[in-house]
Amino acid sequence: MEACTSKSSLLLHSPLRTIPKLRLCASISSEDVAYGRCTVTDQHLQIEGKNYSKATFDHVFRTDATQEDMYSAFLSDTINSVFAGNDATVLAMGAKANGKDERLYGNSVSRNGLVQMAITQLMSALDENKNLEERIQVRMSAIMVSQKDSSIVDLLSPFNPDPRHRVVKIVDDARTGVFIDNESEIRVETIDQALFYLNTAVDHRLIQDEQTHRTSHVFISLSLYSYKMGDKMQGGRRRLCFLDMGIGERNSTNGGMTMPALGSILLAMVQRNKHIPSRDSSVCQLIRCALSTSRFTTFLFSFGTKNDDNENIAHLACKIARTRAKSVMGHGRKPSGTFSSATMDSNASSSSCGTTTITPGGTPRAPRRFELESGSELSAAETVIFLGPSCSRTASPASTTSGPLPSTPTSIRPLHRTTRNHSGVTEALNKPLSVETKLFVILHLKDF
Repeated sequence: MEACTSKSSLLLHSPLRTIPKLRLCASISSEDVAYGRCTVTDQHLQIEGKNYSKATFDHVFRTDATQEDMYSAFLSDTINSVFAGNDATVLAMGAKANGKDERLYGNSVSRNGLVQMAITQLMSALDENKNLEERIQVRMSAIMVSQKDSSIVDLLSPFNPDPRHRVVKIVDDARTGVFIDNESEIRVETIDQALFYLNTAVDHRLIQDEQTHRTSHVFISLSLYSYKMGDKMQGGRRRLCFLDMGIGERNSTNGGMTMPALGSILLAMVQRNKHIPSRDSSVCQLIRCALSTSRFTTFLFSFGTKNDDNENIAHLACKIARTRAKSVMGHGRKPSGTFSSATMDSNASSSSCGTTTITPGGTPRAPRRFELESGSELSAAETVIFLGPSCSRTASPASTTSGPLPSTPTSIRPLHRTTRNHSGVTEALNKPLSVETKLFVILHLKDF
């Protein structure tokens, strides 16, 4: 496992000027293979009896892939992006299963999950790359949002020395964006202290039953506040976030969000649409808080015991992959371009539109080019605005027979607002229509 060696300053320009990077990963557990839920071949990933192209995912982690393989595949680049001055998010989505919990948080004995590994490597890199001119302070926060009653629970509130105990809420501000207000941000100085707070928050997640796990979402954030003294004081903040999402209600009879509803929110965020479904809900605001400022996002999909849930997860991954390929082509980049930036390790980079399968030895296979598949999932309703009759309908018979139509269409006359202050216009509006005017209006309406 490679440690971060980047010494880039956190005080850089705004990361919102850069193009967000996106990775899709799939984790297959031993239970998925034993019960026939998932099967991996050379060309396809079979989920619940249906074949999906492996090119949908950048990485497919088999049952024999270790935690170190997953760290070297995408997590090391994620940490390096934080040191490069960007916000990064790892979004794990799947039903409650032993495979998902062990990947993220480890088992009850070792606790060597991906979240623990990321915090350990991040804190170690900060200790190794100390700069006398720059001071970095690390703070951790963890909240849990329940979509049943839209409640927000601060998981680290027992360690908050502030006696005021303010209500935690997610604020949608027009100027600063979406952010979490009044959450407990605990300052951590050592690795053991950070892991202690993390394990305390994780225990609330591991003891949940299946139904509670489906409708609750855990957001763990590690914020890096940097201060640099010079001619004038400069500062900034970068975040490493982990969003452990449930898959929603089984059905919408109770009025809760289902898996397709959550998928529509995630797809709208990836497409960077102005309209986000269920914008005012606490779950949507949490997703926006995690993904709106993230410049390096990794989706980690896992599978559970329900067939329809696994199919919905596979469909969502395909939609996001198509959206990513379309956005890459729209920005004029080659589909086979590298995913990592210049400041990241070139050995850990992979194709932004290709897939890499991690072998037992940890050696990734050569990426294949992603082929954009057509589908109706990305189609959207079109709005048609009627601007009046066309030139061919309003033109006289002499003009239509005299010659070919001009190459440039005749411009439509814009509509002008009338004002009540003009006396002539007011008198014209108050006058009744004459017989000739009424006849002209009737004939004009027949043209439509």
